[in-house]
Amino acid sequence: MAVLVALVVAASLLVAGPAEAAAPNTTIKKGPQGLVRSTTATFKFKASVKGATFQCRLDSARWKKCTSPAKLTGISQGAHVFSVRAKKAGQKDKSPAKRAFTVDTVAPTVLITGGPSGVTHDTTPTFTFAGNEAGSTFACATAGVFTACTSPFTPASPLPDASYTFQVRGTDAAGNRGAPATRAFQTITPITKDQASMEAAAAVWIPASRNFDVPASCAGSPRVDCPDGITPLPAEDQVSFSSARTVTATGDPNIYNLSVLADVVSLPAKVVKVTVTSPVTLTCDLTVDSGAGSVDGWTATSSLGFVDVSGETRIQAGPVTVTGIEAADMTVTGGAGCATVDGLKGTFVGQLQSLVKQELEEYIESVGNPLCAAPGPAYLGPCP
Repeated sequence: MAVLVALVVAASLLVAGPAEAAAPNTTIKKGPQGLVRSTTATFKFKASVKGATFQCRLDSARWKKCTSPAKLTGISQGAHVFSVRAKKAGQKDKSPAKRAFTVDTVAPTVLITGGPSGVTHDTTPTFTFAGNEAGSTFACATAGVFTACTSPFTPASPLPDASYTFQVRGTDAAGNRGAPATRAFQTITPITKDQASMEAAAAVWIPASRNFDVPASCAGSPRVDCPDGITPLPAEDQVSFSSARTVTATGDPNIYNLSVLADVVSLPAKVVKVTVTSPVTLTCDLTVDSGAGSVDGWTATSSLGFVDVSGETRIQAGPVTVTGIEAADMTVTGGAGCATVDGLKGTFVGQLQSLVKQELEEYIESVGNPLCAAPGPAYLGPCP
């Protein structure tokens, strides 16, 4: 009986042959996973047995022979799965190693959906915005420095009157940072309809003092810009204005009267030498003194008014009237053919009166364009 059992066991061993080799196991040691900002990927992997070969594929592509490390290029945007399996002695890993990752190299965009554009009286403006990628974070700036923000965004403190550009940029979950969306705006404090605003306007239009040049030609040769220049020498200022401004209310709350009492005097004259037929020294002195005549000082008057234009309050000046200029306020002395003949002297003084009167009128009118609340240190300035 024992002999029979032994024979049966031996026979069974002859039929079964040697034991079949086990299938290798595959492990990915290194490679991208999750969100990546690259269209290339490198994977390192190994098998549980020595001498194994490998097959790799991306997504549902055909299996191809590969080695570790395996480098993939030109990967499209979106989700992917890299798979690798080891093979040895005809046995393949029945559960390939896999690694999922998503390629995202496209920067997000941001759209500003709300907030001021152009001029605004709101010194704490609020902006709203939205990105095109879920999970993006944002950074905002109004003065060039970006800080983390969310929509809606309002500056932490009121903005001084100035021009600004609101910027917001997005960074997606993969780390791609997009170009900022921008919106330009200007904060302007509204004009208050009161006398203080009118006095501020008068100060902008009419400086406390100003020097200017009176171009003129003395009769004869050469032409002289009395008293400071002889052609082709450059002229310089000869007359100085200093003024006191008075703004008074009228019965109309939108209209104020402006009166400017100007003290006008001549600046020190120059003595110049020119060559006509022989060297000649000219002293063409223009003497101006607004208090020399029967009227002390020259007076310019105008009206100032608040005007509403498209919801913006502006200040405008009316026509300017100048009184008090007298012939006695101006004299001309010296010169070559400039003041040697009484008739020429009288004509020249008359010309000077007209020129100085015109200059005084332009002293106000040339800067009398409409004023608005302006950005920067000055309270008022030219309207946009």
